[in-house]
Amino acid sequence: DPDFDAKWWAPSTPVYRNGRYYIFPTLNNRITVLAADSPLGPFRTPDGRRITKTSGWKHMDIGVGHPIDAELYKHPDGSIWMAWSQRYICRLSDDLTRLEGKPFEIPIGQRGYSEGPILFERRGKLYYLYTLNGSERYHYAYMVSPSGSPEGPWVKPAKDIIAETDVRASIIGPGHGCVINHPGTDKWTFVHLEFGRSGTNRQIVAQEMT
Repeated sequence: DPDFDAKWWAPSTPVYRNGRYYIFPTLNNRITVLAADSPLGPFRTPDGRRITKTSGWKHMDIGVGHPIDAELYKHPDGSIWMAWSQRYICRLSDDLTRLEGKPFEIPIGQRGYSEGPILFERRGKLYYLYTLNGSERYHYAYMVSPSGSPEGPWVKPAKDIIAETDVRASIIGPGHGCVINHPGTDKWTFVHLEFGRSGTNRQIVAQEMT
């Protein structure tokens, strides 16, 4: 929409549901659900409100964690789950407009700031990737749910760090990214944004996953 008026960043992967495409960007510092008939938009609130100062649009009601950086996972049973900053995850309602049940924190075994969640299933296991720290100290770690359930139990691998600063390779602070499965193969690629020195020389990095 030409009259769109909000700060937009870190949208989730879109999901198709009930004949519409849903996406969960962070708008003005909080997760907001938007929907459209086409993946190209225009995206508006599920009840049709434009994102303007006077339309009365609202953020999602999320009372735990840091409600930014939404990411979605579609379970084989058809349910949609959403993870967000500070390691929280919750099932969404069937219409994808609200949290269903009580959110819970994925137990990574350490504290500290984290964001940029990624959820994907491979060979029956559910993987959760997340950043730790921030800025030039960003690094990516992961957890595994062997049962494939978002409710766990979640297991921390012995070597859980998959990306970290490598000055010799000119990669400083690997931050918010995504995982791509090449269609028809078991090939996976991790794509992330590098923070860079003082955030001034950011670049996109792609790494093959093994």
